[in-house]
Amino acid sequence: MDYFQDQWDKIAEKYIPDEQYDAHLIVDDETSYPYGPEFYDEKTGKRVSAGCTGFFLYVAKKSEGIEKVCFDNESEKQDSYYLKSKYNNDTYLLNGEPILMNDAVELAEIFVSDFTETVDYPQDLDAGVAVAHQLDTGETILEIVFRNLYQTLPICSMPPTVTDDITIEMFPNSVARAYLDETDTVNCFIAQCAFEDDQLVKQYDRILTPSCAVRLLSETLSDYTEYDVIGMELVYVPVLLGAEDPNPVGSTHREAAPWSSVCSYDIVKLTPYWAIYMDVTPTAEMYGLVDCETGKVEWINNQR
Repeated sequence: MDYFQDQWDKIAEKYIPDEQYDAHLIVDDETSYPYGPEFYDEKTGKRVSAGCTGFFLYVAKKSEGIEKVCFDNESEKQDSYYLKSKYNNDTYLLNGEPILMNDAVELAEIFVSDFTETVDYPQDLDAGVAVAHQLDTGETILEIVFRNLYQTLPICSMPPTVTDDITIEMFPNSVARAYLDETDTVNCFIAQCAFEDDQLVKQYDRILTPSCAVRLLSETLSDYTEYDVIGMELVYVPVLLGAEDPNPVGSTHREAAPWSSVCSYDIVKLTPYWAIYMDVTPTAEMYGLVDCETGKVEWINNQR
């Protein structure tokens, strides 16, 4: 998409209180990417921005813990939860107050649902993974990971870090993430991109059954290795086909931002796969993908 920055008036009204709003703190830098306005109050740490790809960033206030986890990728220990299967409803202390994991997930879901309704986001966002980050300071930050839904199915957003053994070039669309360091509010939320319909490529009259998908993955993996499966689901796997930029004058989005993993006018093909998960810890995922039509198996092991 290429117009999400046009939602700025709605976003500013919703997420920047009147007593904090200052037009002098808004920058609309067309040399940055994704293009769009940003409000930043250095004193309070309040930050709100919107970008053309469907990008949205909300930071309520300064938080050293969230900065370490979200922006610096610092975490001493991570406990991950796959939210689509039964999981341990553990208790964590946030700023000295206890919160159950399912209550944290619900708090994030309410915030995200409110966001998608406010800005008429093209896709719903679905909570799929939760992570408890333990910092060296003793502080805990909870991260709730959301996936874009397309026609009720999540778009797979766990790209391989090692690509030697995978035959598809998975589009690295980043998930949306909500961060909590207190028990009553989401203090940081980032959505990276949204998708719009282009064309229907194929309709499926039938697909492989879940049991068939599990059998095919089991036959592919080593006979000498056992894995604990924490869940499986039907997903769309995105593959970048190319880009069609309608701007005939000047640089295209890809030329303007070659470093960006997601650009407006990227064309992505979505193919249904069964995803069978062993570990969903961000950047340490381990799971299998089975093409729902052909039965072709892909094995993603980001722990190597």
